[in-house]
Amino acid sequence: MTDPRSLEERLRHGPPLEREHAALRLAALGASGREVLARVALDPTAATGARVAAVRSLAPTDGTPVFASLLKDPLPVLRFWALERLCEAGASQYVDEVSSLLGDPATFHDLDEEISIAETARRVLTALRG
Repeated sequence: MTDPRSLEERLRHGPPLEREHAALRLAALGASGREVLARVALDPTAATGARVAAVRSLAPTDGTPVFASLLKDPLPVLRFWALERLCEAGASQYVDEVSSLLGDPATFHDLDEEISIAETARRVLTALRG
């Protein structure tokens, strides 16, 4: 199945493994898949799992504007993944946006680990400044 519409449907509404698979298939489609991934990542009405899968599947250099937009998202997990992906892209043009999260008090749990947005921003900022 390589139809972007049906893959988007699976990404938005499928169970977790199906979402991940759909996101990877969309990434492999090229520009049309990247458009779908960006749309889902930025859609506040989409399920959090679908949005995270979309962010994780966008290539770092293809998704930098999407990642930068997500730095302002209300969900800490999306701010975290946006920071991670900007770091992977080496997107130093977003240093000011990353700096704005140094005082972010939000945390979330990933399995048994508590992740701090401010700590992540500090690490990413150090990497981006070289």
